[in-house]
Amino acid sequence: MKASSARVLIRTLVAAVLPLLAARAPAAESPETREWSSRSGATVTAALVGVQQNMVSLQTTNGAVLRIRLGDLTPPGQAAVAAWVERQQRGPAYQTEGVASNRVPVFTEGPGRRYHSVYTHPNFIARVNRASQVEIEIRDGTNTFGRPLILRPLHHYVSRQEYGRAIVGFDEIPRPTLDPKELTFTGRMADGVTFSWSYAFVDNTVQCWGWVRDPPGIKYPTRFQMRLYVPAVRTFENSVPMDERKRLLAPFELRVEPPKGKTVVYPFWQGQQSLIGLAEQVTVDGPVYGSRRLSVTASQLKDGRLIPVIYRGTAPYEGFSVALIKNEIDKRSDRFRMIVTID
Repeated sequence: MKASSARVLIRTLVAAVLPLLAARAPAAESPETREWSSRSGATVTAALVGVQQNMVSLQTTNGAVLRIRLGDLTPPGQAAVAAWVERQQRGPAYQTEGVASNRVPVFTEGPGRRYHSVYTHPNFIARVNRASQVEIEIRDGTNTFGRPLILRPLHHYVSRQEYGRAIVGFDEIPRPTLDPKELTFTGRMADGVTFSWSYAFVDNTVQCWGWVRDPPGIKYPTRFQMRLYVPAVRTFENSVPMDERKRLLAPFELRVEPPKGKTVVYPFWQGQQSLIGLAEQVTVDGPVYGSRRLSVTASQLKDGRLIPVIYRGTAPYEGFSVALIKNEIDKRSDRFRMIVTID
C-alpha cells in the first residue's frame, strides 16, 4: 500500500472511531487476544481491555496493561478498536427484574458479571457490588494482594448501643456500566431518613462523597460517614514469634500526616493501644502492594474530618480503616470528598 493511501485510511479510521470514544465506550476486558502492531513496527500479543479518549489499553498474556495512542496503531489495529467499541456500546445484559429494593442491579454476563460497575486502571480494578459498595483490587502487573479494599458509606445511630440504619429502597440508580465516570445513588432509609452518595473514578483515584437528611424530630439522629476498609495484608500462626513477625513486616509503615504537627509513623508489625486521630493524609509505605502506593486524603478539611482507625490491640498489618466525617451531614455538596489514590 502506498504511504499516501495508508495515511488516508488511518485518517478515515480515526474519524470513525473518535465519535464512538466520545460516547464513553465501556472499558471492558475482551477474552480475545490478537497481535497488535504499532506504526513504528513494534508488535505485542494482547487483549483489548479499555479505550479512554484516544488511549487504548492492552493487556498482555502475562497480565501487564500497556497503553498506546490510537493513532500509533496500524490501520488493522484501529479497525479492531472501532469494532470493539461498537460491541461494547451495545453492552452485556444486566438485571431488569428481581432486584431487592435495597440492592442495585448487576450485570448477568460478560466481564462485569455480578457487579453493577467496573472501572479498570493499570494500577487497580474498582467494582461496585450489589450493595453499592466499591471493591478495590490493587494490581501490580500480574500480582494481586488478597482481599480487596472496601469503600462504602456508613449510616448508623446510637440508642443503648450502635445500630446500622437499614436502607429501605433506592430512588435513583445509575445504569450498570463498564466505564463509570461518576455514579450517584439516592434513596430512603428506615425512620424516614433520605440519602445520597456518589463515587467518581478519575485516573488513578476513586473518590466518594454524600449526605443524609433526618426528618424533623427523629429520636435517634443518623451518624453518617464514608469509610475505606483496608483488610489484613498478612496472617501468622500463633507459633510465629513476634521477632519473626517484626522482621517480615519491617519494611512496611502506616504514615499519618496530621493537619498540624509532624508526621506520625506506625510500624506495621506493632500493636496499638488505639489510633483515632485527625489526619490530612494517610499513606501505606513500603512494598505492601508491590510497587503500588496507597494513600487517602480529603479534598477540604474545613468541612469535616479525616480519621484513621486502628482498633485496640491490633497492628496495622491486621487491617485498619479511614473515615471521612462531615461537619454537616445534610449539606448537599460534592466539595468534601474522600480521595483514594493508588500510584
